[in-house]
Amino acid sequence: MRSRIFLVGYRCVGKSTVARHLARMLACSWVDLDVRIEEDAGRPIGTLVAEEGWEAFRDRESLALEQVIAEGFGVIATGGGIVTRPDNIRKMRDAGRVVRLSALAETVVQRMEEDLARGAVRPSLTGTSALDEVRDVMAARETLYAAAAHDTVDTDLLTPEALALKILSLQ
Repeated sequence: MRSRIFLVGYRCVGKSTVARHLARMLACSWVDLDVRIEEDAGRPIGTLVAEEGWEAFRDRESLALEQVIAEGFGVIATGGGIVTRPDNIRKMRDAGRVVRLSALAETVVQRMEEDLARGAVRPSLTGTSALDEVRDVMAARETLYAAAAHDTVDTDLLTPEALALKILSLQ
């Protein structure tokens, strides 16, 4: 397995949770790219997007990706839209192994609702209902996730620990 593992996939598929378990198993550092962006900006992503727009957020995301690669993190949980810029895909594939985490749209919506109940706020990408948005954006990004990923792992039925073990077993 290459020196870094990048986890990509739609929001709420488990990237951050699985990254934490992978890093523990590999005894290496890990980073959540969205958290890094929020820390660097001093405000939540929803506020960043409202104030600056999605394109400016994507600029911040690309810069943060370059920084965490340079800093040598072993496991990187990316944001769901990191694949919308081909240069980000190239950088990840050049720097390590890219594993796509996938889930059914209904599973993603359930996880988003659980996050909302815990106070997490995720900015809408389309302004439609949660399920319609998830289905539409997942479909629009399908080829991008496929182009980015060396491997795909379904997160619907496995625990985060089992997912981390499965990722470690990939060749």
